[in-house]
Amino acid sequence: MNICNVKVRLNLDKPEHRAAYEILKASEKSMSQFVIAAVNAYGGYLTKEGEKELFLRQVSDTVRTTLGEMLGVSLSATKTVDVPTDIAEESGEIADDFLQNF
Repeated sequence: MNICNVKVRLNLDKPEHRAAYEILKASEKSMSQFVIAAVNAYGGYLTKEGEKELFLRQVSDTVRTTLGEMLGVSLSATKTVDVPTDIAEESGEIADDFLQNF
């Protein structure tokens, strides 16, 4: 049997610690079963949030690249580009046409 013991100390003077203790105490599961389920659920949540962030970053990068190609400029989240007024107006019209297609 491969067992690992983990010790949790709760300071019942702190409201969030006391709330956690009350939840553990009221649970029909053993503390070990409850903590295992909670950690696994939270870990899955973090994994899904990471996947969402990666997806949003990829979409943002793709949109930025596509718009940059359409507008003929390099778009960056941290970089600004000075564009002459006539090019900016034409680019704005292209962007408006692009957005109307959605």
